[in-house]
Amino acid sequence: SCDISDEEKVRNTFSKIREEYQSVDALINLAGINHKSTIENMLATQWDQLFYTNVGGMFLTSKYALDLLKDGRNPSILNFSSIAGHVASKDYPAYVTSKAAVEHFTIGLSQEVSKYGIRVNAVAPGWVNAGFTDTARSESESPNQLEDAAKKAHLMGRMAEAKEIASVVSWLTSSKSKFITGQIIFVDG
Repeated sequence: SCDISDEEKVRNTFSKIREEYQSVDALINLAGINHKSTIENMLATQWDQLFYTNVGGMFLTSKYALDLLKDGRNPSILNFSSIAGHVASKDYPAYVTSKAAVEHFTIGLSQEVSKYGIRVNAVAPGWVNAGFTDTARSESESPNQLEDAAKKAHLMGRMAEAKEIASVVSWLTSSKSKFITGQIIFVDG
């Protein structure tokens, strides 16, 4: 495990991975945090922490994984964005901004590393019946209303299950998608 917001820890982690495994086939950037706050009430330190984790951590892990990926088989970086990068929420302006930044980072990085045969894509899930949704439920005064709103936000009338997101991740990091790069794949029902 590693604090992805600490460059020295990230560098050391990838050095250890190099010693033990020599290469990496896929880097999946999934770490992220969220702060429910308006811009007016958000502390600058909260904004910085969110961006340094959600975008900066992705930068650091990608940077230090590149040499390992160059030696990998069908190398791929998969970043986690969110439908929130496209559908803003008044209570989460920092989060939605960070997820939009993740998508542009994905596209920019794909252009840089394609010459090494490394593919870079992002997955943008809608509501998932896990993770941030569990946190939102526990913090909500009316979790049933929250869940109903989440279900209504999807054409399929429900939230995604984690395994449904995992299957897209598996496909995007496999040889079955080896001519796909620089794309944002919506998994939002």
